[in-house]
Amino acid sequence: LPSKRRITHPISVGFPEGTHYTYDLDRGNLVQVWKGPFLDCTPMWNDRGDGHAEPRGAVLLLGDFAPFSSADTFDVQAGYRFSGYKLDALGAPKFSYTVFGATVEDHIQLKEDGKYLSRSVSVKNAAKPMTFRLARASKLQQLDDNTWAVDDKAYYLRLPEKSKATVRNVGGMQELTVDMGNGAFQYDIVW
Repeated sequence: LPSKRRITHPISVGFPEGTHYTYDLDRGNLVQVWKGPFLDCTPMWNDRGDGHAEPRGAVLLLGDFAPFSSADTFDVQAGYRFSGYKLDALGAPKFSYTVFGATVEDHIQLKEDGKYLSRSVSVKNAAKPMTFRLARASKLQQLDDNTWAVDDKAYYLRLPEKSKATVRNVGGMQELTVDMGNGAFQYDIVW
């Protein structure tokens, strides 16, 4: 879903296989993915520049939302603080931040030579259960026990077997969420 909010602190990550994504450092969220060439940075440097770069492939927008909640609302101001990132053995970043007093590590990896992305979110030091929002869309459809179609099959989320995801209706939209405490949750994004 397109955002009306300008993302002021994005980081775009490119893989040699031609699959890429943009991560919002202000919210700890994966906002878009694409396949093909990486970025056109001309808008950043042309004349005075306007500070943004354009993906050079067909972009799939995943949504502009805060992923964690400790109640029924998702509030990005709830102590969210970006802590930085470290690179894994293959050079993919592991983003770290705190939210609701818990420490979160968010690791997005390329799988099967660029066919899809796998996202692993781990939580430590959570004082109480939190809810993690996987998607916000006009339509969510469960295809089998662990696969969800998002926005009329624009993309798919493949969840671990026997995971318990919940769909809730908020403001005319559907949200796919999972409950998390301390521990990790991994899922795949296929498009």
